Amino acid sequence: MMSIKLDTVTVLALGLLVVAPPGAAQTRDAAAGNEAAETAARQALEAFITQWNTADDANLRQAMHFPFATVPGGGALIVNDRPGDFAAGFD
Repeated sequence: MMSIKLDTVTVLALGLLVVAPPGAAQTRDAAAGNEAAETAARQALEAFITQWNTADDANLRQAMHFPFATVPGGGALIVNDRPGDFAAGFD
């Protein structure tokens, strides 16, 4: 039985040859997934802005996802774990 010793460069080169680029189906599926995620993010942002403009804390809480973090300035970080913890000060 013959023993073959491969150096790191050879192993890396062989690895590059074995790994195939993504196929058209993978690329298409990724693009569709990105589009769906972008649509969901835009809808969430639009709902947040719409509820913010009502100037009503209860409406705003309905459009938020919790936990919710805010950075009011001065290096502070506020994390609201539940909807009842959050107040924008409209009420």
